[in-house]
Amino acid sequence: MAHSHNHGQEPTNYNRAFIISVALNTGFVVIEAIYAPGLTVALADQPTTIGAKGLISQHTAAPNTLPQLTSVTQPLNLQVQSQVVTEQHNLTQLSYSVKASDLQFDTTSVSAQDLHNLSYFPATNKVSEAVTQQPNQPENPSQPNRPENSPPDKSQYNLFNPTPRELLRSFNSGRPSKTDTPFTVDAGHFQLEADFVTYTRDVNNSDGTDTKAFQIFIPNIRVGLLNNVDFQIQLQTYNNVRTKFQDSTEEEQSGYGDTTVGLRINFWGNEGGKTAFGMVTSIKFPTNQDNLGNNAIEGGLTFPFALQLSERWNLGMQTGFALNRNNADSGYNVGFVNSVIVGYSITEKLGTFFELFTDITTEAGSELVATFDTGVTYLLAENLQLDAGVNIGLTQAADDFNPFVGFTVRF
Repeated sequence: MAHSHNHGQEPTNYNRAFIISVALNTGFVVIEAIYAPGLTVALADQPTTIGAKGLISQHTAAPNTLPQLTSVTQPLNLQVQSQVVTEQHNLTQLSYSVKASDLQFDTTSVSAQDLHNLSYFPATNKVSEAVTQQPNQPENPSQPNRPENSPPDKSQYNLFNPTPRELLRSFNSGRPSKTDTPFTVDAGHFQLEADFVTYTRDVNNSDGTDTKAFQIFIPNIRVGLLNNVDFQIQLQTYNNVRTKFQDSTEEEQSGYGDTTVGLRINFWGNEGGKTAFGMVTSIKFPTNQDNLGNNAIEGGLTFPFALQLSERWNLGMQTGFALNRNNADSGYNVGFVNSVIVGYSITEKLGTFFELFTDITTEAGSELVATFDTGVTYLLAENLQLDAGVNIGLTQAADDFNPFVGFTVRF
Protein backbone atom coordinates (compact mmCIF):
# COMPACT_ATOMS: atom_id res chain seq x y z
CA MET A 1 0.00 0.00 0.00
CA ALA A 2 1.48 3.38 -1.06
CA HIS A 3 1.82 6.21 1.45
CA SER A 4 1.24 9.78 0.29
CA HIS A 5 3.23 12.60 1.90
CA ASN A 6 0.91 15.58 2.17
CA HIS A 7 2.51 18.38 4.20
CA GLY A 8 -0.79 20.12 4.45
CA GLN A 9 -2.09 17.33 6.69
CA GLU A 10 0.75 17.43 9.23
CA PRO A 11 -1.30 18.81 12.17
CA THR A 12 -3.80 16.06 11.71
CA ASN A 13 -1.01 13.45 11.63
CA TYR A 14 0.48 14.82 14.81
CA ASN A 15 -2.91 14.62 16.49
CA ARG A 16 -3.23 11.03 15.38
CA ALA A 17 0.28 10.20 16.60
CA PHE A 18 -0.53 11.75 19.96
CA ILE A 19 -3.74 9.72 20.26
CA ILE A 20 -1.90 6.51 19.29
CA SER A 21 0.84 7.28 21.79
CA VAL A 22 -1.69 7.74 24.60
CA ALA A 23 -3.40 4.50 23.60
CA LEU A 24 -0.12 2.63 23.64
CA ASN A 25 0.74 4.07 27.04
CA THR A 26 -2.60 2.99 28.40
CA GLY A 27 -2.14 -0.46 26.87
CA PHE A 28 1.25 -0.91 28.46
CA VAL A 29 -0.14 -0.01 31.87
CA VAL A 30 -3.11 -2.36 31.51
CA ILE A 31 -0.95 -5.24 30.26
CA GLU A 32 1.50 -4.72 33.08
CA ALA A 33 -1.24 -4.68 35.73
CA ILE A 34 -2.93 -7.80 34.40
CA TYR A 35 -0.11 -10.03 33.21
CA ALA A 36 3.04 -8.90 35.00
CA PRO A 37 2.74 -11.57 37.76
CA GLY A 38 2.79 -14.36 35.19
CA LEU A 39 4.65 -13.23 32.07
CA THR A 40 7.12 -15.67 30.62
CA VAL A 41 10.20 -13.70 29.53
CA ALA A 42 13.22 -14.89 27.57
CA LEU A 43 16.49 -13.30 28.69
CA ALA A 44 19.57 -14.25 26.69
CA ASP A 45 17.55 -17.18 25.24
CA GLN A 46 16.87 -18.58 28.77
CA PRO A 47 13.12 -18.28 29.55
CA THR A 48 12.04 -17.60 33.12
CA THR A 49 9.01 -16.13 34.88
CA ILE A 50 9.08 -12.61 36.24
CA GLY A 51 6.89 -12.31 39.31
CA ALA A 52 4.95 -9.32 40.62
CA LYS A 53 8.10 -7.93 42.25
CA GLY A 54 10.28 -8.53 39.19
CA LEU A 55 11.49 -6.22 36.48
CA ILE A 56 8.15 -5.32 34.95
CA SER A 57 6.35 -4.51 38.19
CA GLN A 58 9.32 -2.48 39.39
CA HIS A 59 8.69 0.18 36.73
CA THR A 60 7.33 3.24 38.49
CA ALA A 61 8.05 5.96 35.91
CA ALA A 62 5.36 8.41 34.94
CA PRO A 63 3.14 7.43 31.98
CA ASN A 64 4.77 9.96 29.66
CA THR A 65 8.08 8.14 30.00
CA LEU A 66 6.76 4.78 28.80
CA PRO A 67 7.12 5.64 25.07
CA GLN A 68 10.87 5.87 25.65
CA LEU A 69 10.91 2.10 25.19
CA THR A 70 9.85 2.53 21.57
CA SER A 71 13.02 4.51 20.85
CA VAL A 72 15.24 1.46 21.38
CA THR A 73 16.38 0.49 17.91
CA GLN A 74 18.82 -2.35 18.74
CA PRO A 75 17.82 -5.83 19.96
CA LEU A 76 17.98 -6.25 23.74
CA ASN A 77 17.57 -10.04 23.72
CA LEU A 78 14.37 -9.41 25.69
CA GLN A 79 11.30 -11.17 24.33
CA VAL A 80 7.81 -11.50 25.73
CA GLN A 81 6.56 -14.98 25.00
CA SER A 82 3.03 -15.58 23.83
CA GLN A 83 2.49 -18.09 26.65
CA VAL A 84 1.24 -16.64 29.92
CA VAL A 85 1.92 -18.78 33.00
CA THR A 86 -1.13 -18.51 35.20
CA GLU A 87 -0.33 -21.17 37.81
CA GLN A 88 2.95 -21.40 39.76
CA HIS A 89 2.99 -25.23 39.85
CA ASN A 90 3.10 -25.35 36.05
CA LEU A 91 6.71 -24.16 36.26
CA THR A 92 7.80 -27.65 37.20
CA GLN A 93 6.94 -28.78 33.69
CA LEU A 94 9.86 -26.78 32.28
CA SER A 95 13.06 -28.73 31.74
CA TYR A 96 15.60 -26.07 32.62
CA SER A 97 16.87 -24.21 35.65
CA VAL A 98 18.52 -20.82 35.93
CA LYS A 99 19.50 -18.62 38.85
CA ALA A 100 18.04 -15.14 39.02
CA SER A 101 21.46 -13.74 39.90
CA ASP A 102 22.78 -15.04 36.56
CA LEU A 103 20.12 -13.33 34.40
CA GLN A 104 21.68 -10.26 32.76
CA PHE A 105 20.53 -8.00 29.92
CA ASP A 106 22.60 -8.25 26.77
CA THR A 107 23.40 -4.55 26.21
CA THR A 108 26.49 -5.00 24.08
CA SER A 109 24.65 -3.82 20.95
CA VAL A 110 22.58 -1.00 22.53
CA SER A 111 23.40 2.61 21.77
CA ALA A 112 24.19 5.14 24.49
CA GLN A 113 20.90 6.95 23.87
CA ASP A 114 18.95 3.70 24.22
CA LEU A 115 20.70 2.88 27.47
CA HIS A 116 19.81 6.35 28.72
CA ASN A 117 16.19 5.74 27.86
CA LEU A 118 16.25 2.45 29.76
CA SER A 119 17.52 4.20 32.87
CA TYR A 120 13.90 4.96 33.79
CA PHE A 121 13.69 1.33 34.92
CA PRO A 122 15.20 0.69 38.38
CA ALA A 123 16.19 -2.86 37.35
CA THR A 124 17.95 -2.10 34.07
CA ASN A 125 20.96 -4.42 34.25
CA LYS A 126 19.96 -7.17 36.62
CA VAL A 127 16.77 -9.14 37.08
CA SER A 128 15.37 -8.99 40.61
CA GLU A 129 15.96 -11.90 42.95
CA ALA A 130 12.17 -12.16 43.06
CA VAL A 131 12.31 -13.98 39.74
CA THR A 132 10.78 -17.39 40.26
CA GLN A 133 13.43 -20.10 40.06
CA GLN A 134 12.93 -23.31 38.17
CA PRO A 135 13.65 -26.50 40.13
CA ASN A 136 17.15 -27.90 39.54
CA GLN A 137 17.30 -31.04 37.48
CA PRO A 138 18.59 -34.14 39.32
CA GLU A 139 22.26 -34.92 38.78
CA ASN A 140 21.51 -38.60 38.24
CA PRO A 141 18.55 -39.72 36.10
CA SER A 142 18.06 -42.70 38.41
CA GLN A 143 17.18 -40.31 41.26
CA PRO A 144 14.51 -38.08 39.60
CA ASN A 145 12.82 -36.60 42.68
CA ARG A 146 15.56 -36.64 45.31
CA PRO A 147 15.63 -33.49 47.47
CA GLU A 148 18.87 -31.53 47.46
CA ASN A 149 21.49 -32.70 50.02
CA SER A 150 19.50 -35.82 50.89
CA PRO A 151 21.18 -39.25 50.60
CA PRO A 152 20.31 -41.17 47.43
CA ASP A 153 17.94 -44.12 47.59
CA LYS A 154 20.09 -47.13 46.66
CA SER A 155 17.84 -49.88 48.00
CA GLN A 156 17.22 -51.23 44.48
CA TYR A 157 20.86 -52.20 43.95
CA ASN A 158 22.27 -55.65 44.69
CA LEU A 159 25.05 -58.04 43.68
CA PHE A 160 23.56 -58.50 40.20
CA ASN A 161 22.46 -54.85 39.82
CA PRO A 162 25.58 -52.94 40.96
CA THR A 163 25.49 -49.46 42.43
CA PRO A 164 26.51 -46.91 39.74
CA ARG A 165 29.99 -45.47 40.14
CA GLU A 166 28.67 -41.95 40.67
CA LEU A 167 26.65 -43.14 43.69
CA LEU A 168 29.46 -45.00 45.47
CA ARG A 169 30.09 -44.11 49.09
CA SER A 170 33.36 -42.59 50.21
CA PHE A 171 36.20 -45.10 50.38
CA ASN A 172 36.29 -46.88 53.74
CA SER A 173 38.49 -49.79 54.85
CA GLY A 174 37.97 -52.36 57.60
CA ARG A 175 41.70 -52.44 58.31
CA PRO A 176 44.29 -52.01 59.72
CA SER A 177 42.79 -51.69 63.21
CA LYS A 178 41.30 -54.59 65.18
CA THR A 179 38.15 -52.53 65.66
CA ASP A 180 35.91 -53.39 62.75
CA THR A 181 33.99 -50.94 60.58
CA PRO A 182 30.17 -50.58 60.50
CA PHE A 183 30.25 -49.46 56.86
CA THR A 184 29.51 -51.96 54.10
CA VAL A 185 30.80 -52.24 50.55
CA ASP A 186 28.36 -50.89 47.95
CA ALA A 187 26.14 -53.48 46.31
CA GLY A 188 27.73 -55.24 43.35
CA HIS A 189 31.27 -54.06 44.19
CA PHE A 190 34.31 -55.81 45.67
CA GLN A 191 36.92 -54.76 48.19
CA LEU A 192 40.19 -56.53 48.93
CA GLU A 193 41.76 -55.88 52.36
CA ALA A 194 45.01 -57.74 52.90
CA ASP A 195 48.24 -58.00 54.82
CA PHE A 196 51.32 -57.96 52.62
CA VAL A 197 53.26 -59.41 55.51
CA THR A 198 52.99 -59.66 59.31
CA TYR A 199 55.49 -60.68 61.96
CA THR A 200 54.69 -61.84 65.50
CA ARG A 201 57.05 -62.32 68.41
CA ASP A 202 55.99 -63.66 71.83
CA VAL A 203 58.53 -64.31 74.57
CA ASN A 204 56.93 -62.95 77.71
CA ASN A 205 54.40 -65.69 78.48
CA SER A 206 53.50 -68.06 81.29
CA ASP A 207 54.79 -71.27 79.65
CA GLY A 208 58.24 -69.91 78.82
CA THR A 209 58.11 -70.52 75.07
CA ASP A 210 59.60 -68.28 72.40
CA THR A 211 57.38 -67.96 69.33
CA LYS A 212 58.15 -66.30 66.01
CA ALA A 213 55.54 -66.24 63.26
CA PHE A 214 55.28 -64.89 59.70
CA GLN A 215 52.19 -64.47 57.59
CA ILE A 216 52.33 -63.58 53.90
CA PHE A 217 49.36 -62.22 51.96
CA ILE A 218 46.34 -62.72 54.23
CA PRO A 219 43.40 -61.37 52.20
CA ASN A 220 39.93 -60.48 53.41
CA ILE A 221 37.65 -60.34 50.36
CA ARG A 222 34.44 -58.35 50.77
CA VAL A 223 31.51 -58.46 48.33
CA GLY A 224 28.55 -56.07 48.40
CA LEU A 225 25.36 -58.15 48.37
CA LEU A 226 22.82 -55.40 49.15
CA ASN A 227 23.10 -51.69 49.83
CA ASN A 228 23.64 -52.37 53.55
CA VAL A 229 24.94 -55.97 53.53
CA ASP A 230 28.28 -57.40 52.42
CA PHE A 231 29.83 -60.85 52.55
CA GLN A 232 33.45 -61.44 53.50
CA ILE A 233 35.87 -64.35 53.40
CA GLN A 234 39.35 -64.34 54.95
CA LEU A 235 42.02 -66.69 53.65
CA GLN A 236 45.21 -67.40 55.59
CA THR A 237 47.30 -68.02 52.49
CA TYR A 238 50.66 -68.75 54.08
CA ASN A 239 51.75 -69.11 57.71
CA ASN A 240 55.11 -70.01 59.20
CA VAL A 241 55.42 -70.55 62.97
CA ARG A 242 58.62 -71.41 64.83
CA THR A 243 58.37 -72.32 68.52
CA LYS A 244 61.24 -72.83 70.94
CA PHE A 245 60.27 -74.59 74.17
CA GLN A 246 61.81 -74.35 77.63
CA ASP A 247 63.77 -77.58 77.08
CA SER A 248 65.39 -75.94 74.02
CA THR A 249 63.56 -78.14 71.55
CA GLU A 250 62.12 -76.38 68.50
CA GLU A 251 59.13 -76.91 66.25
CA GLU A 252 58.26 -75.39 62.87
CA GLN A 253 54.86 -75.37 61.17
CA SER A 254 53.98 -73.86 57.80
CA GLY A 255 51.23 -73.85 55.20
CA TYR A 256 47.68 -72.69 54.67
CA GLY A 257 45.66 -71.68 57.74
CA ASP A 258 41.97 -71.55 58.63
CA THR A 259 39.21 -69.91 56.57
CA THR A 260 36.73 -67.43 58.06
CA VAL A 261 33.48 -66.25 56.43
CA GLY A 262 30.84 -63.81 57.61
CA LEU A 263 28.32 -61.07 56.92
CA ARG A 264 28.44 -57.36 57.69
CA ILE A 265 25.17 -55.47 58.16
CA ASN A 266 24.87 -51.71 58.52
CA PHE A 267 21.95 -50.50 60.63
CA TRP A 268 22.51 -46.78 60.05
CA GLY A 269 25.11 -44.28 58.90
CA ASN A 270 26.12 -45.92 55.62
CA GLU A 271 25.14 -42.87 53.57
CA GLY A 272 26.40 -40.21 55.95
CA GLY A 273 25.79 -38.64 59.33
CA LYS A 274 27.73 -38.25 62.56
CA THR A 275 27.29 -41.86 63.69
CA ALA A 276 27.17 -45.35 62.19
CA PHE A 277 26.33 -48.73 63.69
CA GLY A 278 26.54 -52.26 62.35
CA MET A 279 26.94 -55.96 63.05
CA VAL A 280 29.57 -58.42 61.84
CA THR A 281 29.16 -62.19 61.98
CA SER A 282 31.97 -64.72 61.51
CA ILE A 283 32.41 -68.48 61.31
CA LYS A 284 35.85 -70.07 61.22
CA PHE A 285 36.34 -73.39 59.45
CA PRO A 286 39.35 -75.64 60.23
CA THR A 287 41.05 -75.73 56.83
CA ASN A 288 44.61 -75.46 58.18
CA GLN A 289 47.63 -77.55 57.30
CA ASP A 290 50.37 -78.84 59.60
CA ASN A 291 48.34 -78.26 62.79
CA LEU A 292 48.35 -74.49 62.36
CA GLY A 293 44.91 -74.31 64.05
CA ASN A 294 42.85 -76.03 66.73
CA ASN A 295 40.81 -78.00 64.14
CA ALA A 296 37.49 -76.71 65.48
CA ILE A 297 34.63 -74.65 64.09
CA GLU A 298 34.35 -71.34 65.95
CA GLY A 299 32.20 -68.26 65.51
CA GLY A 300 31.62 -64.74 66.70
CA LEU A 301 29.38 -61.69 66.62
CA THR A 302 30.62 -58.10 66.94
CA PHE A 303 28.90 -54.71 66.98
CA PRO A 304 31.06 -51.83 65.67
CA PHE A 305 30.10 -48.19 66.24
CA ALA A 306 31.63 -45.08 64.65
CA LEU A 307 31.34 -41.44 65.72
CA GLN A 308 32.65 -38.42 63.83
CA LEU A 309 33.99 -36.00 66.44
CA SER A 310 35.11 -33.30 64.00
CA GLU A 311 36.47 -32.90 60.49
CA ARG A 312 39.73 -34.55 61.55
CA TRP A 313 38.94 -36.69 64.61
CA ASN A 314 36.92 -39.91 64.66
CA LEU A 315 36.04 -42.36 67.41
CA GLY A 316 35.30 -46.05 67.00
CA MET A 317 34.13 -48.65 69.50
CA GLN A 318 33.36 -52.32 69.31
CA THR A 319 31.96 -55.01 71.55
CA GLY A 320 31.74 -58.64 70.58
CA PHE A 321 31.14 -62.20 71.63
CA ALA A 322 32.94 -65.31 70.43
CA LEU A 323 32.36 -69.04 70.78
CA ASN A 324 35.83 -70.61 71.19
CA ARG A 325 37.17 -74.12 71.60
CA ASN A 326 38.85 -74.71 74.96
CA ASN A 327 42.62 -75.12 75.00
CA ALA A 328 42.52 -77.83 77.67
CA ASP A 329 39.62 -79.96 76.40
CA SER A 330 37.05 -80.35 73.65
CA GLY A 331 34.53 -78.02 75.27
CA TYR A 332 33.70 -74.46 74.28
CA ASN A 333 33.88 -71.12 76.07
CA VAL A 334 32.55 -67.63 75.45
CA GLY A 335 34.93 -64.83 74.70
CA PHE A 336 34.30 -61.13 75.25
CA VAL A 337 36.05 -58.78 72.85
CA ASN A 338 36.11 -55.01 73.31
CA SER A 339 38.06 -52.20 71.74
CA VAL A 340 38.14 -48.43 71.34
CA ILE A 341 39.99 -46.50 68.65
CA VAL A 342 40.70 -42.82 67.95
CA GLY A 343 41.56 -41.81 64.39
CA TYR A 344 43.06 -38.55 63.20
CA SER A 345 43.30 -37.22 59.62
CA ILE A 346 46.65 -35.49 59.26
CA THR A 347 45.86 -34.52 55.67
CA GLU A 348 43.17 -35.53 53.20
CA LYS A 349 45.20 -38.64 52.35
CA LEU A 350 47.33 -39.35 55.43
CA GLY A 351 45.85 -40.58 58.71
CA THR A 352 46.83 -42.26 61.96
CA PHE A 353 45.07 -44.16 64.74
CA PHE A 354 45.50 -45.25 68.37
CA GLU A 355 43.64 -48.27 69.73
CA LEU A 356 43.14 -50.24 72.93
CA PHE A 357 42.00 -53.86 72.50
CA THR A 358 40.99 -56.48 75.10
CA ASP A 359 39.91 -60.14 74.92
CA ILE A 360 39.02 -62.53 77.73
CA THR A 361 37.16 -65.85 77.80
CA THR A 362 35.14 -67.86 80.29
CA GLU A 363 37.55 -70.81 80.13
CA ALA A 364 39.01 -71.72 83.51
CA GLY A 365 42.47 -70.22 84.01
CA SER A 366 42.20 -67.88 81.04
CA GLU A 367 44.09 -64.59 81.17
CA LEU A 368 43.26 -61.15 79.84
CA VAL A 369 44.70 -60.32 76.46
CA ALA A 370 45.26 -56.58 76.04
CA THR A 371 47.16 -54.70 73.33
CA PHE A 372 47.93 -51.13 72.35
CA ASP A 373 47.77 -50.69 68.59
CA THR A 374 48.81 -47.82 66.36
CA GLY A 375 49.57 -47.19 62.71
CA VAL A 376 49.24 -44.95 59.68
CA THR A 377 47.14 -45.06 56.51
CA TYR A 378 47.76 -43.36 53.18
CA LEU A 379 45.16 -42.98 50.40
CA LEU A 380 47.34 -43.54 47.34
CA ALA A 381 44.42 -43.30 44.89
CA GLU A 382 40.66 -42.87 45.05
CA ASN A 383 40.15 -46.59 45.67
CA LEU A 384 43.56 -47.67 46.97
CA GLN A 385 44.88 -47.30 50.52
CA LEU A 386 48.22 -48.41 52.00
CA ASP A 387 48.76 -48.99 55.72
CA ALA A 388 51.37 -50.00 58.27
CA GLY A 389 51.32 -50.37 62.03
CA VAL A 390 52.19 -52.36 65.11
CA ASN A 391 50.28 -54.12 67.90
CA ILE A 392 52.06 -54.09 71.27
CA GLY A 393 51.14 -56.50 74.04
CA LEU A 394 50.17 -54.98 77.40
CA THR A 395 49.59 -58.23 79.28
CA GLN A 396 51.51 -61.51 79.54
CA ALA A 397 48.85 -63.42 77.61
CA ALA A 398 49.15 -61.10 74.61
CA ASP A 399 51.74 -61.34 71.83
CA ASP A 400 54.62 -59.02 72.63
CA PHE A 401 55.18 -57.45 69.23
CA ASN A 402 53.21 -57.63 65.98
CA PRO A 403 54.15 -55.24 63.12
CA PHE A 404 52.33 -55.40 59.77
CA VAL A 405 52.10 -53.82 56.32
CA GLY A 406 48.96 -54.03 54.18
CA PHE A 407 46.61 -52.45 51.68
CA THR A 408 42.95 -52.03 50.68
CA VAL A 409 41.63 -51.72 47.13
CA ARG A 410 38.03 -51.31 45.90
CA PHE A 411 36.71 -52.53 42.55
